[in-house]
Amino acid sequence: MNRILLDVAESANPIHGTWNPDLVLAPSIAVLDIMLIDGPLLKDADFITDYSEPTPEPDRPHLRRYCALADRLEAERIDELRRAIVQLLVGLSEDLGCGPSWIVWMKHDARFDLVERHYSIRAFVDGSTSGLIGVNGQMSILEIERDELDDFRERFGTYDGIAGLAVPEGSIHTVLRSLRLASPLPTTRRHRPSPMTTVVDADVLAAVLDCECSVFFEEVDNGTRLRLASKAFSTEQLRTATVARLHEARRAAEGVLRIQVT
Repeated sequence: MNRILLDVAESANPIHGTWNPDLVLAPSIAVLDIMLIDGPLLKDADFITDYSEPTPEPDRPHLRRYCALADRLEAERIDELRRAIVQLLVGLSEDLGCGPSWIVWMKHDARFDLVERHYSIRAFVDGSTSGLIGVNGQMSILEIERDELDDFRERFGTYDGIAGLAVPEGSIHTVLRSLRLASPLPTTRRHRPSPMTTVVDADVLAAVLDCECSVFFEEVDNGTRLRLASKAFSTEQLRTATVARLHEARRAAEGVLRIQVT
């Protein structure tokens, strides 16, 4: 049975074997992973690396379909987890003295009626013939207040479809100047299911982390881990603040959560 687990990860995910999915980051960037889930899903390589599962058609076992964490957890459990993640991130941004805003990256259209500052990219460039870069999809970049992250909690657990940066208010212009149109998503991963491009590198993440007292978050391994990255804070500072907030995250949802914290 899969269960919610909030715990600092002490090692890389062994499911990747000898292939390292992470980009080479500058020594100035500290990274900390938080394990969100424990159970059989952690041994499902296709779920974690390919975001897929077999179709229910026994006569066509070679066919697969996309599968997110929200598809594999009960509705009540995924809601509990989403509330806990938001509570953890909001608490960390407060404790670390980050700015009162988030810059948030989301796949597809966001609910622009909820935010004042937003930026949307829609693009298609076929790179198959040129052998260069391919861009295809839609992405929304928003600036929201710290507590407004809860308005978008349903984005968590959906194919690693949300990432964010805790920043001072009004930082969206600075962040947008740091991005590349063909690769607008900061990430620590060599490949992720980005709606824009399969070409990623660490330069975009390094650029946005130049924002004052900023902390970046992203889901990795199909929602089974939450990753923090920062230039302003060391790994040990991130760890200390995270451990202090894990117990607060247990009470993120209403009622008693069935969450194991170690």
